[in-house]
Amino acid sequence: MRRRGDSYGFVYEEEKKEPLFIKAQDLASIIKSDYGEGYAFSLAEVRLDGASHVLGSYVLPDCEECRENIRFAFDGATYDTYEEFASNAAMGGVPLGESEAVLEVVKAGIIDGDAVLKTPWGDTRLAKKAIKR
Repeated sequence: MRRRGDSYGFVYEEEKKEPLFIKAQDLASIIKSDYGEGYAFSLAEVRLDGASHVLGSYVLPDCEECRENIRFAFDGATYDTYEEFASNAAMGGVPLGESEAVLEVVKAGIIDGDAVLKTPWGDTRLAKKAIKR
């Protein structure tokens, strides 16, 4: 807990949000699983070795959420299929789905540039695969 402030003589505490760490291949498997069920994962900002990356999947604007309307994104590039995404999205030269690299999830559930989740721990699928440090 950290001290948040003094408001009208009352001091209140704000819970410190712990970072969430997950293996790149586990994040890729969640994205793939959602796609297989016809859902978009949404976008997440992750950090590896000090570099930030934005990746995930999204539904084409004004379209129904189904596999045919889902696209994938990695650092500004977009891909029409999961297979394209999996073979082109790489960190440190290793495809995301094969990487043992541990990523820090900075934001999850990014829609229109804003994180829908206050903390990545709010996405239970990510939290279940989290690596404790």
